[in-house]
Amino acid sequence: MQVSYASTTNSSAVRKRFNSLLFSIILLFIFIAAQTNAQNYRSAGTGNWNVASTWQVESPAGSGTWIGASSFQNTTNDTVLIRNGHTVTINTSPTIRRLVVGEGTSGVLQFDNTTQTLNIGSGGVLVNAGGTFRVAVPANPSNNTHTINITGGGSFTNNGTINFREVSGGNTDIANLNLSGNLAGTGTSTFNNITFNGTTNQTITIGGTINNIQAVTYNNTGADPNNQITNQSTTFTTAINPGTSTFTAGNYRHNNTGIYNVSTGTVTFGGANMTVTVLQGTMNFAHDNASAPFLTLNGNLVISGGTVNAGVNTNTTNQNTNSLNMNAANASIMLNSGQLNVGNTTTGFGNLRMSVDNQSVMVNGGTLRTERWVIGSGNTDNHTVTINGGLVQILPTVTTTNRVALEFVQGT
Repeated sequence: MQVSYASTTNSSAVRKRFNSLLFSIILLFIFIAAQTNAQNYRSAGTGNWNVASTWQVESPAGSGTWIGASSFQNTTNDTVLIRNGHTVTINTSPTIRRLVVGEGTSGVLQFDNTTQTLNIGSGGVLVNAGGTFRVAVPANPSNNTHTINITGGGSFTNNGTINFREVSGGNTDIANLNLSGNLAGTGTSTFNNITFNGTTNQTITIGGTINNIQAVTYNNTGADPNNQITNQSTTFTTAINPGTSTFTAGNYRHNNTGIYNVSTGTVTFGGANMTVTVLQGTMNFAHDNASAPFLTLNGNLVISGGTVNAGVNTNTTNQNTNSLNMNAANASIMLNSGQLNVGNTTTGFGNLRMSVDNQSVMVNGGTLRTERWVIGSGNTDNHTVTINGGLVQILPTVTTTNRVALEFVQGT
């Protein structure tokens, strides 16, 4: 029995080792097959994207040997290079892994006069110095809207020239960028709309020259803390048109010395999945003296440096006229350092109102200034106000018999 038992045990061990080896071999073949399917393409001359003669293919990949392509590239494994001196026109909607425009002196990639979508994977986009990526032949737009989708964490780096908004003769061609990775480079950039829609942390470091950005959306759906969109570029910040920023999801981190004029009119940002964190610089929300706008905060505001100006002075005794209205359950403000000015104008400060259940304000440092602080309204309760340090200044500018600077309306 002992001999038989030992034999059975050894047989079982051998089968396990064999199965493990077989599984490893299968994985190896899958990996080799994936690498085999990866192709490197480069332009052979000027022409349309969907014409085989426009391209050369490296055969085999990595060999340095280039031959005429038998078809144009359109798979998620393909890498594409637009060479110096060539102009390639996108007249289809291809899918590739990586795009490089130019080799350091020239090279042009442009969309044609029909609406197209360019899908790029984790390899992202690199526009080299001297290279150009544009929506149309200059001064010849035809009212087309193109889309550039960069998925898989791929980044967009421009060290050359990009023009994603061409206006001429009453016509406009645009290309909207949906970006899951970083935005970088030192070239000259004209953007239309940019959406940051990654699922991991993203960084904005782009510099150079940036013309007006028409609109920006922050919509990173990664799990905290891997949902950060960190803006380190003053150039990018000052190029954004006021009133065109949308804060939907993620953690936008303002980490540059620029002034971000988010809106001059009434603005709402975020929900439970949106946080705005200010580390330095200035962010102005609803900051305009003439129209008396206000900021509706449905998400989370964290200030750990710099200055946030929210709304303007309302010059009224009505608690429902606000400069900063916390208007969603669980909305929160945390002030660690820096300054939060609710209203901040030459005529004084505005109203800070906590108006829905389970909201919180925590002051650990810095300075919070408001004309009036209304805590609770209607049937709301469970508000939390914690002051661990810093300075809270309630500075009423209207003196009437029914004016209350700090008001607890209802609830706990």
